[in-house]
Amino acid sequence: MRAQSSVLTLATVALPLVALATTVVPLSRAELAARADTIVRAKVGPRTTVRSEKSGRILTRSSLTVLTTYKGEHRAQRELEQMGGTLGGATLVVPGDATLAEGEEVVVYMTCAGKQRCHLLGLAMGKFGVRTGPDGRRIAVRELKGLNTQGGNALDSEPALLLEELERELVKGAKQ
Repeated sequence: MRAQSSVLTLATVALPLVALATTVVPLSRAELAARADTIVRAKVGPRTTVRSEKSGRILTRSSLTVLTTYKGEHRAQRELEQMGGTLGGATLVVPGDATLAEGEEVVVYMTCAGKQRCHLLGLAMGKFGVRTGPDGRRIAVRELKGLNTQGGNALDSEPALLLEELERELVKGAKQ
């Protein structure tokens, strides 16, 4: 009986260590753009954490002030909803999902489908952080920590991409 109790305790303690990554099919930027119905460059505004009315899961909603619309209906404001966050002492983490910070500038690939709230496409694959590079040029950075391929290989963060190159790609794709 005591041995069973020790195994149960060990399993309970080790359980949070099991889900360190999410398995995904890696998508190229072109594939993400084709699947997204909305792609915008935006400034992340206030974030709120709530419980889902349907499932009770913790959700984080980020207000986005749209700076540029590359694909989809242009709206000055969008709301991005992601599973996870901290609410009332409980925390839900989705490994491999993108993290958004208030004040951050981002390019996001989303599915909105005429709904009030949009959802990020491809977890962290669907978000580029916009920053100023060491040479003063604007760059787009995608961090893929917590994402694995179906073969179990971790997707590593990619080299930074010039923002103007990403924008050219998005504008060209929108015309096709």
